[in-house]
Amino acid sequence: MKSKIYDILITIVFYLAAVSCAEDPLYDPSYIGEGEAEVTAEVTFTPLYPALSRAVTGGTPGDAIKEIENLCIVFYNEKNEYVNHFFYDEPTTEKSTAQPDDVKYNENSPHRAETATKKATVKIPKLSYGKYHIYAVANVAKELLTDEVVKNLENLKKFTLEWNEENVAANNQMFGYFSANNASKGFDAPELIINQKNITLHAWIKRAASKVTVAFDGTGLKDGVEIFIKSVTIKDIPKYCYLGADNPATPSEEGVSGPVKDETEIEIIENSGQVMTYYPDGIDATSEIPTDSYDSNWPGYVSNGQPINGFGADKLDPTVTNKLEALHSETTNAFYFYENLQGKGIEGTPTDKHQQVCEQDRTDGVVSYPSGIDPTNIAWKDAKKYGSYIEVKAYYKSGNEKEGEGEITYRFMLGKDAALDYNAERNHHYKLTLKFKGWANDVDWHIDYRKEPETKLRFPHPFYISYLYGQTAMIPLEFDAPKDVKIKNITARIITNNWSPLDCKDGFDGGTAQPSNWWNGAYARYVSTSNVVNNKPWNGFLSLRKSVNLVALPEPENLEHNEPSILNKKHYEDENLGYRLYSSDELKISDYQLYEAIDDDKPHVSWDNGTYYVKIPIWTRARQLIARTGYTGNNPYNAYYRQAIVNVVVELEDGTILDSSDSKVTMNPDDAIQNIEVKQVHRLVNPKGIYRSSNNTKSFDVELKVLEDDADVEFKNLKSAGPWRAYVIRESDENFISLEGFSTDKRPDTTSEADYTFKYSGDILTRRSIEGRNDTEIAFRINFNGTSNGVPRYAIIRVEYNYYYCYHLIFVRQGYEAHDTFDNGIKWCTGNNISKDEITNNPLDEGTLFKFGNWNGIKTGNNVNSKTPWRKISPDNFKQNAANKKLEMTDSEPLTWDEIANANLLTETSFPKPGGNRRIATMEDYSTLVPKNLKDPVEVENWHIKTGYGICYGDEADKTANTIDDAFGYKPGGSATGMRGCFVYDTRTGGNIFFPIGSSGYGHRKHNLKHPTDGSTYCGVLRYSCNDRWGYFNTTDDGIYKYGVYDAPLFLDIFRSEGAIYWFDKSSPSVEEENNKPQTFYYPAWDINYSTFDFEKIRRDNIWKSIDDKDPQKSGYSDACFIRCIQE
Repeated sequence: MKSKIYDILITIVFYLAAVSCAEDPLYDPSYIGEGEAEVTAEVTFTPLYPALSRAVTGGTPGDAIKEIENLCIVFYNEKNEYVNHFFYDEPTTEKSTAQPDDVKYNENSPHRAETATKKATVKIPKLSYGKYHIYAVANVAKELLTDEVVKNLENLKKFTLEWNEENVAANNQMFGYFSANNASKGFDAPELIINQKNITLHAWIKRAASKVTVAFDGTGLKDGVEIFIKSVTIKDIPKYCYLGADNPATPSEEGVSGPVKDETEIEIIENSGQVMTYYPDGIDATSEIPTDSYDSNWPGYVSNGQPINGFGADKLDPTVTNKLEALHSETTNAFYFYENLQGKGIEGTPTDKHQQVCEQDRTDGVVSYPSGIDPTNIAWKDAKKYGSYIEVKAYYKSGNEKEGEGEITYRFMLGKDAALDYNAERNHHYKLTLKFKGWANDVDWHIDYRKEPETKLRFPHPFYISYLYGQTAMIPLEFDAPKDVKIKNITARIITNNWSPLDCKDGFDGGTAQPSNWWNGAYARYVSTSNVVNNKPWNGFLSLRKSVNLVALPEPENLEHNEPSILNKKHYEDENLGYRLYSSDELKISDYQLYEAIDDDKPHVSWDNGTYYVKIPIWTRARQLIARTGYTGNNPYNAYYRQAIVNVVVELEDGTILDSSDSKVTMNPDDAIQNIEVKQVHRLVNPKGIYRSSNNTKSFDVELKVLEDDADVEFKNLKSAGPWRAYVIRESDENFISLEGFSTDKRPDTTSEADYTFKYSGDILTRRSIEGRNDTEIAFRINFNGTSNGVPRYAIIRVEYNYYYCYHLIFVRQGYEAHDTFDNGIKWCTGNNISKDEITNNPLDEGTLFKFGNWNGIKTGNNVNSKTPWRKISPDNFKQNAANKKLEMTDSEPLTWDEIANANLLTETSFPKPGGNRRIATMEDYSTLVPKNLKDPVEVENWHIKTGYGICYGDEADKTANTIDDAFGYKPGGSATGMRGCFVYDTRTGGNIFFPIGSSGYGHRKHNLKHPTDGSTYCGVLRYSCNDRWGYFNTTDDGIYKYGVYDAPLFLDIFRSEGAIYWFDKSSPSVEEENNKPQTFYYPAWDINYSTFDFEKIRRDNIWKSIDDKDPQKSGYSDACFIRCIQE
């Protein structure tokens, strides 16, 4: 037969199939090596900040193995006998988007792993007609393809490749065959007939290596759980690989507990040298890392507030919505490895990839093979000794409900699913996403962790509690013990309990008769040395039990005392507020929810994976302790924390004793605070309320701000020590406001949204919440949806911060119309009176100060402090706050203080009735805002109307003010400034009204005060305090205070306390028990104490001075106060 010679054009195309990992099989069993199956992209490991300069390094570029550097075409006849081979150096290549016909992508990932691959085109010398099996080999050096190799098909296929550890990109060898039907499966070339003159043949070649990209998803983490990725590496990869055959051999499809076959025993490279690190600049794997370095700036930071991370995450465009897909792109740095087929495992055995392989272990929450983290244990690497795996080393913090932190390691065995498959095939892109969930150290996948330090009793450092009185928080305790070892008892004791501010540098130490400088007065409240007052826990803010009397403690009948500041001691000790013993019956595993424990003032106990989690309640004390002592459960300081120290001793039934004061138990360094440090956060007032008129829908950007020092004039944004959230707890009109995150030039928006279920005022509710991540500023936007149409709408926003243990309320109102806000038939006006017939049109406007019974009032412009800013205030600053000149009046020419008349408060005289179908609010009206019987603890606790104090912003403002002048200084005429005052709100409906205390902070003028040294009398002094004392509280015997200020240190600088007083229509009688007998007292006004949160009627003699003490009915002199009316 005559031989015919033809030119044959050979086209070589190679492809990369993409596979990722998931719990469900996301691959087509009929296709091996092609397609983009999602294998283990859904790895659900249980739980284990971005810096300006990130340092994520390591891995090899995802397109490193993408070139055809050389090519060898080998021909065999129909009997697979060698015919010829041709070698080409640097063949001509171009991009191709073609794909094999026999590749089927799964429905969940119907995409190629590469948008384009390289196509090489070469010409084959003239070849005889015939039947051929044609193979293609790429990137194998010519000198290695010896005759012994190419002339025997089996030798060619099983040519052994050796992994190049020094140059990962050099492991780019490929193998494939030519086919007529564009096929690519397997390693056996089909028979081709060469019988045309010009023919183009195609071959698909596949890499012997695969790659894996690793990303992290923390959306399933619990609030407060943080993971700090330190390194990612691939381990135990094959050292050798067959060029054109399964490596090491086609595994059995039958599940077995050991190696599949003898030939699966391969030589592995334990440490491949491929490591990706996530350390910040200046820190590496050899560094000793301080625990405070683990913050949200760590390059590998993951939490549910910042959930997505991986190589290149810092360079992602903020508009990218599918960040995980972007982190698995074809160019993302990856780890490479040779094919490693290790068969399948059996469910419920050590070869099961789960850590809980049976239902009972899942129910009990225990690891089936707890020693599987030991390389000598049968369950090490899922009993797949030669399998390849990804190892992630990290540090975790579980700060909220579970208290723990330390080093943690995650391991995942590569394969085609997340359950039983260990076949890591060649030419695949494994997209491994570690989807964390729950707690960083929960049981689920293969996790090896240790708490750092290895403490026997773990608790927060520090623990925070709210600045408000009568609030609770649950201190989390954590210790390791078997479940069958029960808790015998837990004892809690308050060791120190301060009423005074923490870290106050210049406090008055009681060594002089008067403070030597303004600082001593500003920090009022450090009036004694530690051995006089500060060591007396009965005066402190903290209690281990819920206060029986939330408003005020009953005053003892006998006020005699032989040492200072002792009056609160009896109640504190009688009620065991500083000591609590929990018995074994109270410490069983709880069958009730945490919110039930909080409501019932009892502990909550759970056990999980060898660890007890116990929460014990603590409380802030009453609004007032014994009233005349001035001590309070509220933190009165805008700039300082208050501190208490609590000792806890846990005794287990096996005799183990865990004492929080024992450094061997807590592993605290010698100079650290032992026991549990409880910090009461500083008072938060900016902002407290956002008000809009009925047609105003302007949004407001909330940034919670604090003063860092009493002398500061600028607020600083508040960062939460832990995650935070904001949500609407009450609204009168559903969805009339909505919340969202927002960014500024200085701060990106780092919030997310979630549905949050909570209990408030007896109701279980679910609301959409704004979620902020750890150590971020608390900021969100309030949007107003629509107008109020003449009927005010109300809402209350709750902000939880510092791991949600502290909270702050923001009151919202749209509509300034008079309204029956509390559903009791009383329509409160929202503005104070300017004159008899006019009220302000803005709730922030303080209005006019009036003497009793006289509608000719002192205009707002007069009622300003004598200097700006009003800081570093001493008693003599109030000389200039007196009415030393004529005052502008509402209904007359300017008058001196003495020229302003007043009616006689000692008679039944009333204010003349105002115009506008209004009346002055009476004592009875104000009394509807408080419980009828303040001595009844049940009535007080269940009372639905409460108060809050802080800064309100009105129509003109769209963001939180930064300075005290802008935050405090609202004046009529329209401005974006705020106003301090008191909000009265209904917990049932969210209804609220605002009572301003004036831009000066003093909604009151005192008739006169005599200076203690120059003998002058100052009239009409603009200040809140009604006390006749000019300046500082005496340090010696002062009336009922036997030990002077040492009996009531918080009263030291009462002269500068802020607040306001509002007149009733008349002086109203009230019969009350005092000195064991009923007595009649007269009350002409309502007292709003911004400093102590008091909200109550005030007796006549505080704001009235008789002309003749011997004949008080001869009339006298009235102070000046605000007026609020009721719409009839």
